[in-house]
Amino acid sequence: MNCEMLAIIEASAVPESDLEPVLASVPQWFETWEQTLSRFRPDSELSRLNMAAKGQFHPISDTLCAVLAAALDAAEDSDGIVSPTVLDCLEHAGYIASFEPISIMTTLPALTIAPNASVTSAPSGWREIMLDRVACEVSLPTNTRIDLGGVAKG
Repeated sequence: MNCEMLAIIEASAVPESDLEPVLASVPQWFETWEQTLSRFRPDSELSRLNMAAKGQFHPISDTLCAVLAAALDAAEDSDGIVSPTVLDCLEHAGYIASFEPISIMTTLPALTIAPNASVTSAPSGWREIMLDRVACEVSLPTNTRIDLGGVAKG
């Protein structure tokens, strides 16, 4: 997730004798979430969903379902200011790689955006995503790909 994470365990939730094993498992939780939610891993569940046929329902994991539901709720609550359909816009703006390789570069390559360049997916397309929160199935509209970056970290 390319950020620092803090795991806090409520003292009453875990017996003291189990704290070390629980804390030791935290990195694996994040690895699992990254393998599910990262758009930078071509084999992640999110990447596979973004490449799947559009207009059809696809089964998704409970994790992806919960995070996508949170992203759609955030889009609804913010009237689309926060939108999971910003992937094409992010890539068009040059955000095409995780920050790890970018941070080791001494200078960033120049980004040129054509004045009338079109982006295939508008961030408002979130309203057309059909998510069955009970069955954990989703259908993305044509030309829609999603990014769950901030919501997934939250």
